[in-house]
Amino acid sequence: MVRLLGTDDVLTPLRLSLESASLATLVSLVLGVPIAWVLARMEFRGRGLLRALVTLPLVLPPVVGGVALLLAFGATG
Repeated sequence: MVRLLGTDDVLTPLRLSLESASLATLVSLVLGVPIAWVLARMEFRGRGLLRALVTLPLVLPPVVGGVALLLAFGATG
């Protein structure tokens, strides 16, 4: 059973998961920290819209986000 962990059927999805998670973390740091700083320290026109865009992924169920991404980037999207 342990031998199966070294096969391509296991390593390829594992590598994809690690690469995706690393990229998501990097994007969150590069974009999230400056946006959080701006929202916390500055008043500007459109601040409410930016805050709504940042909050939207937190309030939408993951299924709704997945369906939206599938429709936007799927085979027929």
